[in-house]
Amino acid sequence: MPSKSNIEQTPLEKHAAFFDTDGDGVIWPMDTFVGCRAIGFNLLTATLAAIIIHFGLSWATMRFPDPLFRLRVDKMQKAMHGSDSTTYTAQGDFDETRFDRTFELFTQSPHTSMSFGEVITMLNAQRNAYDFFGSFAALFEWFAMYLLLWPADGFMKKEDIRAIYDGSLFYTLAQSRGSSKNKNND
Repeated sequence: MPSKSNIEQTPLEKHAAFFDTDGDGVIWPMDTFVGCRAIGFNLLTATLAAIIIHFGLSWATMRFPDPLFRLRVDKMQKAMHGSDSTTYTAQGDFDETRFDRTFELFTQSPHTSMSFGEVITMLNAQRNAYDFFGSFAALFEWFAMYLLLWPADGFMKKEDIRAIYDGSLFYTLAQSRGSSKNKNND
C-alpha cells in the first residue's frame, strides 16, 4: 500500500512518515527503532520507544489487531490520544491557534520556550478524567521530546517543538548526526 505523497500528508502523517524508511506506508517496530537511533536516542531509549509506541498505537492504525505491531502512516490520526496539548486536529492537521494558546497559557512571557515543569503543568491541566493511557502517552511523548532536544538552558524552543509536530526536525537531526558520523569516520 503506497503512502500518500509528502505534499498530501497531514502534519501528523509527516511526523510519522520519517520512520517509514521504505515509503510503503507501514512502520515496523524496527523502523521506529532505527529512526529513533538516527535522531540521537541511545539504544535503551530507542528500544523502549519502539516497544511503547507500537504496543500502544498499532491496534488503532490497523484494520485488524496486528500481531506484528505495525503502524499505518495514513491512519495515524486514529491513534491520537487524549490528555495532550490538542495541537493536532482530529484529522491530523496542525492547529496553529491551539499551539500558540498552549504557550500563552502554560509558559512564561514572551512565550517562546517551555520548561519541563511547564510541560507537567500543561499535561495536568489537559488531563482527561480516567484517561490513563492518554496521560501516560502524553507524558512519554513530551519526555522523549525533552530528551531529544535536551536544551542546555532547560527550555525547549517553540520552533523546535513545532518542527517535531510536523516531523521536519527529525530529518534535520538525522542529517546532522549523519554528517558528524561521516566526519568522525574520515
